[in-house]
Amino acid sequence: MGNHPRIEIRACTPNDAERLSPLFAQLGYPAAVELIAARLHALDPKTTVLVAQHDAKIVGFVTVSVYPEFIVEEAVVLGLVVDEAARNEGIGAELLRAAENWAWERGAASIVVRSNVVREDAHRFYQREGYRRQKSQHIFEKQR
Repeated sequence: MGNHPRIEIRACTPNDAERLSPLFAQLGYPAAVELIAARLHALDPKTTVLVAQHDAKIVGFVTVSVYPEFIVEEAVVLGLVVDEAARNEGIGAELLRAAENWAWERGAASIVVRSNVVREDAHRFYQREGYRRQKSQHIFEKQR
């Protein structure tokens, strides 16, 4: 696929919060601009948010964390979204490669992605990028 000629991948800053808000909604997790900015300010050094930018428009982002494990460090892609209008142009693959490189540089031995069972397009994407399904599981939640 190669690099997308018009896209710059860079670290996200709290100033990007307003431009990230529509992408949060597309991912299915709408969030207020102030909340996004606060989360960006509070990021742990073991977590990064990388954005794909075309001119002044952010067209995607990925969030990845490296978790110290007892035996080996593992990275987890916490979220990846590309703007609906810019999908299928290789931007997601570029974001994923940048996230992988960031994680490898920090000592991750593996990278894990958790994806909702209904996101079949996402599953095909990750499989094309060399990820293999390891298990299926139920997630239980208790809200306050």
